[in-house]
Amino acid sequence: LLIAQLNCAYHATYLDMMGYARLNRGKIVYETMPSCPKVRWAAFVGALRLDECCEFGEGDMGVPGGVQVFEPASANITT
Repeated sequence: LLIAQLNCAYHATYLDMMGYARLNRGKIVYETMPSCPKVRWAAFVGALRLDECCEFGEGDMGVPGGVQVFEPASANITT
């Protein structure tokens, strides 16, 4: 029983740690944004092409606003 309690306490602590790390990264981005020139930011957003639909599969057009990530075909086998 003690091991289960320790495991649950560790899991909760780990989730809190991950949340604080994400908040800290967001804070760093927020504080850094004023130093980025607007022209450079606009070029970055334009390069993301968020207004175009991203393709989920061959011929399967998805919704706009996504970022397509390629993975090996063996990562998620469907039969």
